[in-house]
Amino acid sequence: MDQGKVKALLLSVAIICSAPLVSLAKGAETGDKATLGAMEQKLFFKTYSDDDNEARLARIEKRIFGDAVPGDFAQRLERVKTAVGPQVNPDGTVTGAPAEPVAAAPPPQPVQKADPQAEMERARIAVMAAREEEVAKLLAEGVELWRQKRGPQAIERFEQVLRLDQHNSEAHFNLGVVYESANNLVEASACYHKAAEENPNNRDYQEAITAVEKKLTARKKNDDKAGELRVLAEDAAAAYKRQEYFSALDLYKQLDAKAPNKALVKYNIGTLYFVTKNYTDALVYYKQALKLEPKEPRYQQAVQQLSANLKAGEEAQKQNDQQWQQYQQATGGVGMDGKPTKPAKKDKKALAQQQPQQMPPQQNYVAPAVQPAQNIDFMAGIGIIAKPAHDGLQIVQIGIASRAAHVGLQQGDLIKAVDGNVVKSMADANQILSRKQQGAPVQLMIQRANQMGQFSL
Repeated sequence: MDQGKVKALLLSVAIICSAPLVSLAKGAETGDKATLGAMEQKLFFKTYSDDDNEARLARIEKRIFGDAVPGDFAQRLERVKTAVGPQVNPDGTVTGAPAEPVAAAPPPQPVQKADPQAEMERARIAVMAAREEEVAKLLAEGVELWRQKRGPQAIERFEQVLRLDQHNSEAHFNLGVVYESANNLVEASACYHKAAEENPNNRDYQEAITAVEKKLTARKKNDDKAGELRVLAEDAAAAYKRQEYFSALDLYKQLDAKAPNKALVKYNIGTLYFVTKNYTDALVYYKQALKLEPKEPRYQQAVQQLSANLKAGEEAQKQNDQQWQQYQQATGGVGMDGKPTKPAKKDKKALAQQQPQQMPPQQNYVAPAVQPAQNIDFMAGIGIIAKPAHDGLQIVQIGIASRAAHVGLQQGDLIKAVDGNVVKSMADANQILSRKQQGAPVQLMIQRANQMGQFSL
């Protein structure tokens, strides 16, 4: 036999011998896929037939044992089949059961009853697996919605997670993040605390609690300050309505010290100076208000009008001074009666007549302004309304939040003296108070019943 025929014969024998082995390998692989598919359907309610057998087995191991198990594929598959148990297919065949020899028929086996405990455990594992998968899906959806700035929808997803698993710390934390981004700090703090209770060792949760608590503290301080400013403004407005101009001015000065960049407060202080005929200080505060809000028409008008009137008054006084000097030079400083002449006093009434007709404070802080009073009741300016009585002035009303109220004066008290001067009429008191500078302390001698006392306002 020649050499070529020998080689052909040997090749044919090799092909014939290897064919059963390939067929067996393909059959084994098909059986593994069927087994994996049955277990996937039981655990995940779906199959992953597009993945390779190794990835599918690892996924099942993670679901059952918590992580993939290294080792031989066949041994790992047997271990998983034992843990999951056999699957009965709709056609009556059993998938996942140990393979039986084909050559010999198995001996009859007694029918074994299913173990109820095992069945319950397998059912519990399946439910837990499905729930965990749903939780993971909802968490991912919530995070994506929050990134898309769809806060309400994100909150809905995280709340669905908590309905499935009320102890899910990640859902509590994510809810806190969404609430904090919406500036709902109270809800955010509650969610962060719940997350920390479920997982005390998570550092991110503790840092989130610290950060949101700082924000809450700062907000409380701001709210407290705003409340204090609101009370001062309301008291000042009430004092202005009662025409207690000096009390209102004092309250606005306090408000200005606590909120120095409020144009409205500056304007109202200027108006109160204007009402009490302190035009120079009124102009100073009008200018400060205009500097803070240059486009406000009221501030512009107040500055322009008062500046023009003050300038006109100064020009008139300057002209009077020049005329006086000329007269002095012509007469030698001696009048017709032979006595030295004196320069004319500044005409304050003329200046007052050149005031703007009305510069009302804006609302929200004081009531609408009235025309400036020509004869100011200085007692009302410190919060006292009184009437003449025997040997003094009897207090009939005390202004709320006024200087008189702060020092403890009461209705019915009898004012015997002001700054050491005995007073018997309102004119006496007003004459004494009119000589004092704005804000200067006032000493009152008070008789209450049969006792005498000194009060400093």
